[in-house]
Amino acid sequence: ATVVNFTSPAGATSKRLRTVSKDSPIWIAGKVKGADYYLANDLNGIAIGYILVSNVNLEKGDTGGRKDNFDFGTFYALLIGNNDYKYDGFDDLETPINDVREIENVLINGYGYNVKVIEDASEDEIIDAINDYAYAEDDGQFYLEKNDNLLIYYAGHGWYNTRSEVGYWQGIDAKKEKVSSWVPNSDITNAIKAIQSNNIIVIADTCFSGTLVDDRASEVKITKAEKNQIKAVIKKHKKTTRVAITSSGNEETAADKEKMSSYHSPFAEALISTLKNNKLLLYSMELFSQIEDGMETKELDQSPKWGTIIGTGHQGGGDFPFQKIK
Repeated sequence: ATVVNFTSPAGATSKRLRTVSKDSPIWIAGKVKGADYYLANDLNGIAIGYILVSNVNLEKGDTGGRKDNFDFGTFYALLIGNNDYKYDGFDDLETPINDVREIENVLINGYGYNVKVIEDASEDEIIDAINDYAYAEDDGQFYLEKNDNLLIYYAGHGWYNTRSEVGYWQGIDAKKEKVSSWVPNSDITNAIKAIQSNNIIVIADTCFSGTLVDDRASEVKITKAEKNQIKAVIKKHKKTTRVAITSSGNEETAADKEKMSSYHSPFAEALISTLKNNKLLLYSMELFSQIEDGMETKELDQSPKWGTIIGTGHQGGGDFPFQKIK
């Protein structure tokens, strides 16, 4: 981050920031999108709260040659939850709509997202909704700008063909053994390839969902110290990022709910809890690690996966940011 000085300690939104004396150096992690305050860390990279823009002097201190503030862009989310399936062979589900409604609440109020929710989506509605983020209806131009960020969340039935090694999402109009009524991974990845924004993440809470992702071993983590260096964050953000977190592996089923008293799937519970408890800047690798830890405490036969989305042009070193605003 950029080293700056207080012009006044007044207006800080944490007790720890209010104790900082005038002209003391602090680290600015970034400006909150659409707000008049910065996210601040101490010199060890520990979050200490928010401070009003008017109380920070960017002209003093080591700015690393950068006087403006890093903008993560606008965050969008498409949340799809399928409960009520039309045809025989597909049991109705209890939690997906509850999951997407709560995730919507967390993303809007905690992270400043622009959210679109689709409940009980058909095959066509799933593909059309993703493609809407690539093309504006009127003029065919890209809808999202390059600096924007898109999260796609799907909760519903899924399937994996062990012979062809193809995975599918299944809309509420899916028919048993009628592959033409399912959404293959290739349709999802082709739609993603048409979207202009640098940062895209798919989060899939469905059976057999691991086929979306490639090996995660080659990815580069960002350290806490690097998060406080604006050049490192900018470099990471400029990479084309196409990553996914899935609730299960290729040949694993995903639990709809763990216990009768639960309103959410075990995976969604871990995701929601992690996002709520996050304090500042979290990348998807870190998000996944915390979800994985949360899932390990449950007696379930499913293993979440993280990785790059196959065949979508992901650049090594890129990752999807979750930037907490409050």
